[in-house]
Amino acid sequence: AGAVIREKSKGEPVTKLQTRLKELGYYKGELTGVCDEDTVAAIKLFEGKHGLVADGEMSAADQQVLYGAIAHADREAAHQDTPPRRQG
Repeated sequence: AGAVIREKSKGEPVTKLQTRLKELGYYKGELTGVCDEDTVAAIKLFEGKHGLVADGEMSAADQQVLYGAIAHADREAAHQDTPPRRQG
C-alpha cells in the first residue's frame, strides 16, 4: 500500500493495480501504467462490490483490500462467457 492512485496517476503502481483488477475481472483494458477513464471505472466497480467508498481513487486502505485475501472477483464479469449450470 502506498500513495493514492487516482485519474492521471502513472507508473509501476498503476500497472500493478491494473494487473490485479484484471485478474479479478474488473478491468478489461490494456496494462498501460496510466490511470485513465477505464481504470477509474474499474476502481469504482471494485470499491462498490467491496463496500468501499466508490470514488474512483485507490487509497492505501482500498489497496489493502485489493491485494489482500478478502478481495473477490467480479462474479458477473468472471462468468460472463460461461453458460449457466443446469440443476438436476
